[in-house]
Order: sequence, then C-alpha cells, then structure tokens
Amino acid sequence: MEEVDRRDCFLCAPNKALLFDRSPYAFAMAGLGPIVSGYSIVASHEHVDSPARLDPMVLSAYLSYAELVREKLASSYGNCLLTEHGKTPLCDVDKTKLIH
Repeated sequence: MEEVDRRDCFLCAPNKALLFDRSPYAFAMAGLGPIVSGYSIVASHEHVDSPARLDPMVLSAYLSYAELVREKLASSYGNCLLTEHGKTPLCDVDKTKLIH
C-alpha cells in the first residue's frame, strides 16, 4: 500500500480533533496518553522515518516550526523537552521482524 493511501496511521491521517497548530511543512497535535501536561507531537507533512531524511529546506522549516511549538508549550507548561522518535517508521513496522 502506498504511504499516501494509508489511513490507519495517526501521522498519515491525524485526528483533526487533536490538531492544535499547523504550518506549510508540519503540524502539532496533542499526544494520546500524555506523559505530562502539554505532551504533544510535532510531525512533518512528509511521511519520513526521520526528519533527517527531509529535503534541507523542508528540514530547516520543520525545525523552526518545532522550536516555535516548543516555545509556546514552555510558556504554558514550563520547561519543555523536545525529542525525536528515531529512525523507526511509526506506521511501517514489519511485525514479523519484531523481537518478542
């Protein structure tokens, strides 16, 4: 199945009720099962396994946007930690290769 056709991934087809901001290259949404108050997710509109794979111009815009979201969250909730999920595509995990 083509990535653009997927509708089963929370990043491919984010729940509009959870979205609280968007830019031309990314969006911000409330995280489910928040770890702390203000727990949020910032994702690129391009579905990549890591922001490092974005085109340099898009990456720069994405990082600027993520920092803007971090600053807004910090002004409401205090200190804010920004992390990246790593090089694992969240919706394309081959379940046959998972270690149990």
